[in-house]
Amino acid sequence: MNHFTIRPLLAVGMHHYGRRELSVGSNYHLEAEPLNKYDSNAVAIYDGSRKVGNLKKEYAEVISSVMKLNLAKSRYVIRPIESSEVKSRKTGPQQLYHLTFKGEDNSEDEIRTVVKSHQCVSIIAS
Repeated sequence: MNHFTIRPLLAVGMHHYGRRELSVGSNYHLEAEPLNKYDSNAVAIYDGSRKVGNLKKEYAEVISSVMKLNLAKSRYVIRPIESSEVKSRKTGPQQLYHLTFKGEDNSEDEIRTVVKSHQCVSIIAS
């Protein structure tokens, strides 16, 4: 079993769910939102059963593609690595994250192929 880390990822929209940022060092999980009326590749961030944000669009596209492979053997766990920053008024606060999940050893090539096609992130397998 491999542990995969995909980084960096940016999250947005926390202010729509009552938070300016998520707690650095805490774990949250991701869920795909294929029925999202704005973006079929949308990926939501959850704290337990409560939605607390979304991955930024270009990062959601990568992670949605990885999720569609259906190779993970654990939840997709996301962890904030720094405090949020307001980069523009249009997007509001953004926060940097790392994503980790477990997958079978033989799934590494497929996952790497998907991630390499998106230059905004990199992957580490251990």
